[in-house]
Amino acid sequence: MKRSQKNLNLFGEEVPDTEPAMSHWLHRSDSATFEFRRARAEHLKLIYPRGYSFLLPPESFYVLEEAKLAFLNGADLAAVMLAQAFIEHILQIHLEKLDQAAVARRGLKAIIEYIRRREPHHRYLMSLVDEVRRFRNPFMHLRDFDDPDCLSQRVFATQMSPEQILEDEAKRALGVMYEVAVTKL
Repeated sequence: MKRSQKNLNLFGEEVPDTEPAMSHWLHRSDSATFEFRRARAEHLKLIYPRGYSFLLPPESFYVLEEAKLAFLNGADLAAVMLAQAFIEHILQIHLEKLDQAAVARRGLKAIIEYIRRREPHHRYLMSLVDEVRRFRNPFMHLRDFDDPDCLSQRVFATQMSPEQILEDEAKRALGVMYEVAVTKL
């Protein structure tokens, strides 16, 4: 009987099929995390804007979708980063419509400052966006240990676990993301 090449290693030795073990592991993982993901799906249901559809560039659409999926699966830091990316996309589109592409390309901090100055009715929303930006920044740009925006300092100041802070910030970031998505800028 001739052996299939897919079951041999480089030395011609038979390699056991790992597919059943991997499937079993995935099923166990799905079962073990089902309630966690269900609770997060309930949170998303609460904050997702009803009655809206979004016409977006494909990059923005995928960032929006992946932010939800990251949160749903417990990847809170990824959810924060993707939420900020989506927020920045929407604000850049807004500024480009105003012929302010140069401002739009300077980054989220410059965008926030511009909108705060030129559109005072959006100041509160921009303060929320800035909170998301400030939380995300130490993860993108390494900071000193004693920087008040660093996770270690937030843990010290709030006496909360890093995981709880990350979950809370992911919830906030997604809420701000949806608020930006539905606000008439």
